[in-house]
Amino acid sequence: MEAFADAVREETETADAWNVSLSRDFGGDKEKTSIDYHDAADIDAAKEGTVGLGFRYFWGDMHVRGIVYESGYVAMYRDMATPVFAKWLREEVLPFLRVEDGERESDQATLTEDEQDRAEVAATDGGDDDQQSLDDLDTVNDPDGGDQP
Repeated sequence: MEAFADAVREETETADAWNVSLSRDFGGDKEKTSIDYHDAADIDAAKEGTVGLGFRYFWGDMHVRGIVYESGYVAMYRDMATPVFAKWLREEVLPFLRVEDGERESDQATLTEDEQDRAEVAATDGGDDDQQSLDDLDTVNDPDGGDQP
């Protein structure tokens, strides 16, 4: 995250932050998390410990506004054609992608068989008759009447 923030800050004169999310682990049960929004968010504060950055800047002649999180979540808050978004993502975000070596401990758990069954029932309840499991959900229902892959 810090490298992305540095690049945005250094490569564009118009860079600004509207969200800076920080997390610092001091070991044991000691951790500090903060989120600064809007006027309190400062792109210069996006340094060590940044887990999320809401940004706005000019990418070429296009004003972009979005958010990137350390987890990999990326959102762009402007109308943008998919190929343009993909180009922005490839040029602006992917160069800073890092995958840690080795496995990191996680509190995330796998669903039990019973929980998986309940999730499948909830996800397919009211769906088409051919939707019997989560694996069958390969389309998104469009409220305007069409299905999108």
